[in-house]
Amino acid sequence: MDKLSMAPHGTPDEVTEASRQVTAELASIERDHPQWRCWRGSLGPLLYARRPDVIPPLVVRAASAEGLRAEVEQAERDHGQVRP
Repeated sequence: MDKLSMAPHGTPDEVTEASRQVTAELASIERDHPQWRCWRGSLGPLLYARRPDVIPPLVVRAASAEGLRAEVEQAERDHGQVRP
């Protein structure tokens, strides 16, 4: 499991730090891709990103923030910088 995974194990301080790292990485993805909104799944260890300004909206998911960034970038390449 990488250090930015959503299912960290360890002491409460380690879990809190891992959570902060994930939150910071999600914010970084949104800064780099402002048309996307990122969040943690309510169940399970998945992270999600959604581009709501297109029909149908694009949604990607991954188990890590690094993976989510790669999915967002792949979706942008696949859809050619989709316009609404």
